[in-house]
Amino acid sequence: NLKQNAVATSGDYENVVVEEKTERLLSHIVDPSKKTVQSQQQISFTVIANTCREADALATGMMAMGKDSAIMLANSLDDVELIVVSGDKGEITYSNGAKKYILDGRGESL
Repeated sequence: NLKQNAVATSGDYENVVVEEKTERLLSHIVDPSKKTVQSQQQISFTVIANTCREADALATGMMAMGKDSAIMLANSLDDVELIVVSGDKGEITYSNGAKKYILDGRGESL
C-alpha cells in the first residue's frame, strides 16, 4: 500500500550458478568484504524508498551486507524500509516501519 514511494527487490533465489566441482550455488551478488559469491540461498531483500534508483541500489547493497547489517542500516535511514524473506520456511524480517506497507488478508496493515 504505497503512495509516492518506490519498491525494489534483490534476491539470489533464482539467479544462481552451480559450480561443477563442488556443486555450490554461486550468487550473482557479491559481498565485497568477503570476496565471495556463495549464494545465501532463498533470500530476498525488498526496499521501500523515495525513488526507484535509491530502492534498487539499497536492495542490492543490503543483500551483499547480510540481513542483520541491512536491517540496522534501514532503521538508520529516513524514508527507507526493508523486508527480508529468508530460509526454507520464508522467515520474514522487517525494519522498524516496514509493516505499515504490508496488508493482511482483510486489507489492514500488519
